[in-house]
Amino acid sequence: RRKSIWTRYPEDVPEPYNAASPLRELRIYPHQNAFKSTMLMYENKVAVFTPTEHPFAFILENKDFADTMRELFHTAWEKSIPVTQSKK
Repeated sequence: RRKSIWTRYPEDVPEPYNAASPLRELRIYPHQNAFKSTMLMYENKVAVFTPTEHPFAFILENKDFADTMRELFHTAWEKSIPVTQSKK
């Protein structure tokens, strides 16, 4: 099951991303603008995308770094608020 953390509240998250589903669990991090980048983790890889005026992205393959990013994600996950319904 995919887990996502957003820094926007459900009413600001575009459908269909604003609700939990059998394949996705969504939480909202309680601090607005806490994350300026998007991070995806898979296997021993971490992909980072920064949508700024001068966007950039990179993929880093390193088990220790990926494990550290997963631990940071889990810490943020525990502090995040579950989203259980889509906006109507």
